[in-house]
Amino acid sequence: MKRGQILGQPFIYLFYIIVAVLVLLIGAKWIAGVIDSGDSVEYSVFISDLEGKVDQVYSDNYGSVVYANSISIPSGIDEICIIDHSLEQDFSSVLDETLATYMNITSSHGSSDNVYFSGDELSYGFIPLLVLESSPLCDVTFDGSFDVKFFNNGTEIIARLI
Repeated sequence: MKRGQILGQPFIYLFYIIVAVLVLLIGAKWIAGVIDSGDSVEYSVFISDLEGKVDQVYSDNYGSVVYANSISIPSGIDEICIIDHSLEQDFSSVLDETLATYMNITSSHGSSDNVYFSGDELSYGFIPLLVLESSPLCDVTFDGSFDVKFFNNGTEIIARLI
């Protein structure tokens, strides 16, 4: 081997190492993005399933009851609250103080969102047709289920804890 070839070989290995590190960093960033988008899809599917339960009881007869405890709860959610903006709010029943503050701010500023989640992050959604007897209605989801039933009283859908 010539002397120039021997001195150039370490640079080739250094180039391989740099390329490998870049591939690993870009791959890790891409995987993190996929995981984050998976979480937002999980929240959307939960809201859609919950809305499906409300639509189901709405299309049934007077007195029908549908339970929401069979819906899969997204990972990282500790508490789910439903608000009825037509009622006076009493946030003392909300265990997560950050969630209570967030719901108070959004409801006082005219937000139409009526379903809120707390846990790893705060999130929210809107489900039409829901009415509460007292607001907010909150359930801690450590048991993996949302222990709420929806009752059709003929003109509206009332949500109650089980």
